[in-house]
Amino acid sequence: MTAATAAAALVLVAVVTAEPSSAATTRYVSAGASWASALSASSPGDTIVLRTGTHPYQLIMDRYFGGVTIRGESRTGTVINGLYLKNTQGLTFTNLTVSPTGSYGYSAIRVTDNSNAITFDTVRAIPKNTPTGRSGFDIFSNSGSSRPPHDIKVINSVYNGSQTTGTSARGVRLWAGNSVASTWPYNILIDNNDLAYAPADIIQIGGARNVTISRNRIHDVQENSDHNDGIQSYGSNQLIITRNRFWAPGVQGGPDQAIMLANAPSTSPLLKVTNTTVENNLIVKWRGNGITISGTNVTWIMNNTAVANGGASLGVGTSYGPNYTTRVFNNIMDRIYPSTGAGLWYENYNLVKSGGVGPSDDKSDPKFVDTTNYALQSTSPAVDSAQLNGAPSVDYAGVIRAPDPDKGARELP
Repeated sequence: MTAATAAAALVLVAVVTAEPSSAATTRYVSAGASWASALSASSPGDTIVLRTGTHPYQLIMDRYFGGVTIRGESRTGTVINGLYLKNTQGLTFTNLTVSPTGSYGYSAIRVTDNSNAITFDTVRAIPKNTPTGRSGFDIFSNSGSSRPPHDIKVINSVYNGSQTTGTSARGVRLWAGNSVASTWPYNILIDNNDLAYAPADIIQIGGARNVTISRNRIHDVQENSDHNDGIQSYGSNQLIITRNRFWAPGVQGGPDQAIMLANAPSTSPLLKVTNTTVENNLIVKWRGNGITISGTNVTWIMNNTAVANGGASLGVGTSYGPNYTTRVFNNIMDRIYPSTGAGLWYENYNLVKSGGVGPSDDKSDPKFVDTTNYALQSTSPAVDSAQLNGAPSVDYAGVIRAPDPDKGARELP
């Protein structure tokens, strides 16, 4: 659909009513009707309620709302057939589903061209129609735009890719596709979501900065001929991956990683992964490596629990350069496999069965309470034995760490 066609479609008369006696106005839009008059009449603080039923594809372009909420009447019953925000500011979408059908071949939700102050809260992104279905949440810059999208939140939401196939279908994609950081989407929060069943990576970052991925359940990536990761970054700066849980059953030892951080060798100039923190994550029963890094610059990996995976808990690629810095400490891991050319490498104070080389590493049994939550028993050698300097202030569950912190993602209360 072109911009002109979309604009023409918005001239339809919406079924809109306003609640009386309220400082902020609530307007209602019936399924199948245009949103045009409701959007045009709304001011900061107003709410547009989408009635239960199917709403057509929506392009919202060149609009500045300053804080308007678009809320579904029913989270599963209010369905939008594709949503595209282009150069749009100040909208919150909540309590609804975006699920493209028919010939729609784009991502369920697209955010681009200087769109900012956009929040998706309690939204379900369910792409369909294999193999044309794309990502759930697609936040990207058009052709290296100098005005990329920014200040975007995806929180308390769901992506389910079980009805899509093809290597372009990801849960969340942050993309600029070039090495010029000023064109990258920035200030992105992906928090407390359930992201699952992608036929490609669940979260892929190909050029983004100041990104926080926290408290998500990232699981059950599809098993196919592609290389599918939980989180993959091949171009990022100031990326924080914290307090997430990863799991993915399947053929053990395959190419799918829970977290994959590696510079993109096919781009010129090279897309790079710099200033990354991976902390307090629980990575268990993932079929490939827990964490894989290659060529990253300034990477901190601490207080993670990565055990019972199909590959190494941590693998460091041979392309890792001599002028780069990686610090690995306070983790509970089965296997660490660093490259022999690991450069400025610090690895110590881990509870690791094999591969650890730090003088204060411990190869003892971590003594978990169970293999569901991976909390520590009081007699665990991980208790009160972590390096204090650099340890995160809270653990995976938000528990404040003691002055003598524990190794791994879980602090013993």
